[in-house]
Amino acid sequence: MISPLELLPNTYRVFFGGFPSLTIAQNELIHPILQERDIVLQESTGAGKTEAVLAPATENLITHRESYTIVYIVPTRALALDMIRRIKPLYKQLGLKAGIRTGDGKTLLDAKPDLLIMTPESLDVLLGSNNQSNQHFTKHIHVMIVDEVHVFIHNDRGHQLSYLRKRLERQSLAPLQTVALSATLADPNDIVRLLDLKKNVFSYKQSATHKLQPCWVHLKDLEHELSPFFDDLYLHWGCKKILAFANTRRKCEEVHHLLNKSGLFSQKLWIHYSNLSTKERRSIESSFRKSKMGVCIATTTLELGIDIGDVGGVVLIGPPPSSMAFLQRIGRGNRREQHKSFWGICQGANTKLQLIKFLALHELAKENQVEALPPFESYSVLLQQILSCLYAKKRLSIQSLQHLFTKKSEELHEIFHHMLANKWLKPTKHPGLYEGGWRYYAALKKRQIWSNFPPTNEEYDVILERKKIATIPFSTLKQFELGDLIQLTGKTLRILEIKKEETTREVWVEQSNQIATKELFWVGFGAPTSFEVAQKMQTILSAPSEHPGLLNRTHRLLEKARENMDRSIEQPSGMRIHRTENRAYRYETFLGTVGNFILYHLVKTQLAEKIDGLSVSFDELGIEGNQQIPFHTLKIPHTSQQLQQWVSLHLSLLRASFPWNNWLHWLPEKHQQREIYSRLHDPRVLQTFHRYHLETKWFPLPEDDKNAAHPTETYRQG
Repeated sequence: MISPLELLPNTYRVFFGGFPSLTIAQNELIHPILQERDIVLQESTGAGKTEAVLAPATENLITHRESYTIVYIVPTRALALDMIRRIKPLYKQLGLKAGIRTGDGKTLLDAKPDLLIMTPESLDVLLGSNNQSNQHFTKHIHVMIVDEVHVFIHNDRGHQLSYLRKRLERQSLAPLQTVALSATLADPNDIVRLLDLKKNVFSYKQSATHKLQPCWVHLKDLEHELSPFFDDLYLHWGCKKILAFANTRRKCEEVHHLLNKSGLFSQKLWIHYSNLSTKERRSIESSFRKSKMGVCIATTTLELGIDIGDVGGVVLIGPPPSSMAFLQRIGRGNRREQHKSFWGICQGANTKLQLIKFLALHELAKENQVEALPPFESYSVLLQQILSCLYAKKRLSIQSLQHLFTKKSEELHEIFHHMLANKWLKPTKHPGLYEGGWRYYAALKKRQIWSNFPPTNEEYDVILERKKIATIPFSTLKQFELGDLIQLTGKTLRILEIKKEETTREVWVEQSNQIATKELFWVGFGAPTSFEVAQKMQTILSAPSEHPGLLNRTHRLLEKARENMDRSIEQPSGMRIHRTENRAYRYETFLGTVGNFILYHLVKTQLAEKIDGLSVSFDELGIEGNQQIPFHTLKIPHTSQQLQQWVSLHLSLLRASFPWNNWLHWLPEKHQQREIYSRLHDPRVLQTFHRYHLETKWFPLPEDDKNAAHPTETYRQG
């Protein structure tokens, strides 16, 4: 058997010299990468994935030095900067050049690099460059490495990356080898389908080896209890270096402020999120990496593989939005240990709901499960790619685009002519050739044509009489116009002014005696909770099993949450109903955010006029109303066709309620409907809706028997 040293004579010592021995993955990947097979690698954070793929890929590069380059794709600029810091010294030892491309610049930071690190957006720009060095690099790309590939699964950036890979494959002079890396994947075949990899794909998945050690904490008074909690982590748990995750920039700032006021970590704090300048972010990463004691508070920016040194403990301030994010965050600590210690903090409003979600995410993590996200249509990314191709070629024909986007040839024709009508394109003097219209040049000037990011869902304070009365996300703010009358916090409010300054995001309002004229819909902050997580939350509430890591306060929170479930009445449809402490009616569906959003809207539009004074709200677990809700009377879309019709009727609402990318509203309306429908469609939710539609029986709560709005058995009229 040939040893790894013999297989990698040039690169073995440079890449693996610091390892006492090779991991199984590092051994297993040498042959298939040298054989130029496509690869999907799933291995935990800190296990040497980068070395496992770069060593053999670079060995091939050295063998074909004059006609061989590698592009290394990462999801963020911060990770690109961290990777170049790690890779450049290794390449220098080998006499090779590693470069980085960030932002929208058109020149390489290192002339004629052998390896170039960039985001998908930078690759999009690069493919359109007329710079000779850039063109030489792209024509000779043999290997495309995609790090943290889970970030791109079933979203707009993933579709963009798929199109870019196809364009790169057509442009390159040699067959393109694709290597995808991640610590968290639901199904490796998702990557194979997304990137259209070859049939002879080599997949390697590391079995879980780390034992999870959670501790669930309820802080009733964040201002007075947060610093003592972190002091306790240092004094009793020996955590000198802590990474704390918050779900918003605002929460990051709040935690930083409170910890800086007092305690052992005062003046030993860092904060890390996407709005920071590159220079500031690099300084923070370097300083925290070198420190022996301190706390870094971050948003999603440190979920990924940026090197911040050994971390003694991870603190989650509120549950992450998904099981994938949960696994990424807890994976950042105890990287050299066989266990992963982490603390989940419940605080503020809805602490019971926070705890149940934490426990559900933990159970999914123990089972090594992440959300199974269904694929969706992304016509908006196709529109963006047409503009990117226009930048590259200066002139386009429909025929040339159809050769490139063969799977979308029918839709392409309609989208192209819609872009022509909306001045994104205009005809040239040559029949069948088109160039950029005024909208294209306006977007190009702002460097917008390469991005599929949705607008940032920033938080805005609602100010009434100089006092903050609520906080709303940008997705809700998009529905406002000056002078609108809205219902919020039980008051009718008139929109006076919307302020967006460097440090201020505010909506100024005044109270009105008039009736609200605009109804607001929102999903809330952050990513929606998935069907899988909501179902696991139901299991947590229903099963009497114990959960490790509960302290006295969180144990009481769980008991109270389960008491509500025990008091609830299960309906034949599977829905459960109970009264809350404030006497509201609570309908538990466990459908996740999107399913309950649809039900909430159905209740508002179909029952608000029929039931005087009806007020409803929703979350990932269910619907809540101040009066009983006769669900049996609702016309619920329970087939794919009915859901399509519902999306068509409520398109403007849906455009405003979710964070779509900037290109969606430039599509023909029917393509907007198809794209939104494909993202909302979940067969499991429709199956539940079908049960709601078929079931005619309804069991009332015992306390409501005498005046029940729902008789023991009711039937739909008509």
